[in-house]
Amino acid sequence: MSARPPGRRAGVDLGTQFTRLVILDADAATDAATDTATDAGPGAGGGRAGAWMVTGPAAARPRSPVAAGWDLLATLAAESEITIAGEAGPWDLRSVAGLAVAVTGDCFATDSGAQVRTRLQQALAAGLGLPQDAVAVHSTAVCAAAVRADQLAVDGGPGIPGRLVLVCDIGADSVEAALVEVATAPAGAAPASAGIGTVRLLERRIQPGYAGRRFAVDAVRRAGPGRPGGPGGPGEDTVPIRTENDLVLTFLRGARAGREPVGTGAGGTTADPARDAGSALVFGPGRQLGADQLAAAFGPVAQTVRAAVGGLLHRRGDLRRRGDLRRREGGDALPGGEAPWPEVVVVGGLGFLPAAVEAVRTAVAEAWPADLPGGSGRSAASGEAEAAGGGEARVPVWPVADSEHAAARGAALLAAGRVHGTELYPHTVSLRVHRVLAGRLTGGSLRVISVGGVPLERCELAGELITVHHDGSAGGVLVVDVQADGDAPRALRVPLGAELPTGDYHVGVRMDRSQLGALLLSPARGGPPTALPLG
Repeated sequence: MSARPPGRRAGVDLGTQFTRLVILDADAATDAATDTATDAGPGAGGGRAGAWMVTGPAAARPRSPVAAGWDLLATLAAESEITIAGEAGPWDLRSVAGLAVAVTGDCFATDSGAQVRTRLQQALAAGLGLPQDAVAVHSTAVCAAAVRADQLAVDGGPGIPGRLVLVCDIGADSVEAALVEVATAPAGAAPASAGIGTVRLLERRIQPGYAGRRFAVDAVRRAGPGRPGGPGGPGEDTVPIRTENDLVLTFLRGARAGREPVGTGAGGTTADPARDAGSALVFGPGRQLGADQLAAAFGPVAQTVRAAVGGLLHRRGDLRRRGDLRRREGGDALPGGEAPWPEVVVVGGLGFLPAAVEAVRTAVAEAWPADLPGGSGRSAASGEAEAAGGGEARVPVWPVADSEHAAARGAALLAAGRVHGTELYPHTVSLRVHRVLAGRLTGGSLRVISVGGVPLERCELAGELITVHHDGSAGGVLVVDVQADGDAPRALRVPLGAELPTGDYHVGVRMDRSQLGALLLSPARGGPPTALPLG
């Protein structure tokens, strides 16, 4: 095994349809152009990207991160070049010094997900000959948001606490929407933290349904048979189409070619027909969809996007803050310290489509209208954006180069220490309660979550939901002990509120834009939880 250069780090996105990989030099200058992964092949721009397909029908493709990890190791052990869409290159993960993996699915939604992550971490560390602490596992949302955090750090963006970003990842078989807090190190931070982005997962929602794979299949079928030759040269479209996998590869191969610059547009900018919402989508010789065909093909995907994004934002309206919009020259209205909308990042295999961006933008505007609750029909944000000459304020969407590689690139940034990520709860929380033991009322402490636990709406203890009874005897105050890792516990007196009905409640914790999050009391008989901010 070759020695591992200390500067090389890798990020892997273990999806259900594709495994994607980015390798970068962590010691390179912090210029975003030096590690941007492209499909140009080895050595392009200091970053290297590759991908290969997980073949077979949906039921046969790896459905868990651990299975996908074993597939990754088996592919590397074959010592063969990984080829997709006409690109080839030896992607040797065994020569890197650190690795971060992005995983999708529900393995970050339950306590059992911690075991899944540990198993995947151990398997990859052992299979690649790496120390276990050199392998990290993150959600795809955190990895994709890491790209935005690194951009802020490189550009010298302000370290705004609680900068809210919505990540929408249009995957093969589902759409994932997540709210992530993104910031750069604030002024006055320690030198070691200067220029380091931070990302913190607050909430995510995964919506199975019509997504990237079925869209690609439908798009190729609608466009009809291609022809030899064309922009890519003779013989480019010669792979016979026998299975749905062939249809998916045909779409991706053509879409990548269609995104190449084809001319110069107004103002000296490069025209890209695939990003022009009013033009046809060209994806291979003789294959294209007109605007009407594209809208019809993307319609079912837009419904899945709306369910994912709208469901998430309706659920987490507490994360919304009133604020202003400021405008970047030539771009969308952008949030200042607080904004009626999150910044939006659209990633995944369809992230380059204008239809995908507009579907997410529409879903955000519908779920979180610009006029905040209690305000007028016309928000101050909209008014200032109009005064700035931009007309009606729009949900800010940040472009992501090579959106299909965003999660893998973000994982590589996390592995390189260019961005820090937090997904699990960083404190231990316990409730002071009364119990009846041997017929006597005694005081005690009931642990709700420990450091590194998964924040859940209904937490469990020894496999049972944590349940407390509220009878009004606590004087309207709940005493909560909060202990950061290594620190002494501190007691918080949390008002219950006179409107909280008596009865049995399941206890949970959720992340929000504060340091400690909120304690949740969910009626055992069913119903929405009551959130008690911890500060």
